[in-house]
Amino acid sequence: MDMETGNEYQRQLLNDVNAEDVVLSSLVENNGNIYSIDDADGESLFYDGKNRTIYNAIRQIIADGKTADILSVSQWCKSHSKKVTLSELISRLDQPTANAQYQLAILKELKWRRQTHRPTLTWQLAICARQLTE
Repeated sequence: MDMETGNEYQRQLLNDVNAEDVVLSSLVENNGNIYSIDDADGESLFYDGKNRTIYNAIRQIIADGKTADILSVSQWCKSHSKKVTLSELISRLDQPTANAQYQLAILKELKWRRQTHRPTLTWQLAICARQLTE
C-alpha cells in the first residue's frame, strides 16, 4: 500500500458524521449556537461534503439576518445548485441536540487530528493488515 492511500484512509477514520449531524441540528434548532463555532474552525470542522454545504447554508442564512430552518436551508441549497435534498436535510438535521457542545468538542479534536496526525509504522501496519483481510 502506498503512503497516499494510507493517508487518505487515515483521514477517513478521523471524522464522525453523527457528531456533525448533531452540531448542525443544534444550529437549526437554535440559530444562536452558530456563535459557539469559531470563524477559524467553521466549515473545516465538517469532513462530510454535504455537511459542509449545510453548514455554509446555515451560516449564510444567519448572516443575512434570516432564520435558518430546514426549509430555508433547503431553499438556499436549491438556489445555489447544491445537491442536498429536503429528505437528506430532514434525516441529517433531525438529531437530538442535548449533547451538542460535547459533539462540537469532538469535531474540533478530530479536525486537529486530521491536520496534525502523521502516520506511524504501527498505523501503517494496521492499515496493511486490514486491507489483507478485506
